[in-house]
Amino acid sequence: MNVDFVFNGLEISEADRAYAAEKISATAKLFGGLERAVATVRQTPQKECRLEVTLESPAGGFRAAETAVDIRAAADLVEDALKEQLRDFKDRRRTLERRGARSIKKKLTLDGNSRL
Repeated sequence: MNVDFVFNGLEISEADRAYAAEKISATAKLFGGLERAVATVRQTPQKECRLEVTLESPAGGFRAAETAVDIRAAADLVEDALKEQLRDFKDRRRTLERRGARSIKKKLTLDGNSRL
């Protein structure tokens, strides 16, 4: 997965950038088909680091934003938030598929007294 970084008023080291990219791309394991991620890093007036990540996929977009003391802490928080969103999306999709399968099964009943 391709992770693009946009920096607004803040410079970070290459090690911190690699750490954030690793955390963001770890969410790709939960959901196949993630095409790209855009991470925006900026400094708040309180001298904290704000990390906003948008994941793009054919199924829709996922977004998380967190503020922490440094980029590593913000990356950990964003990873947790994105994983939770992806799990909820997968559970919702699985539930809808099962519900649809059940309704089709009911419509395919051969006889009112038969059970499938």
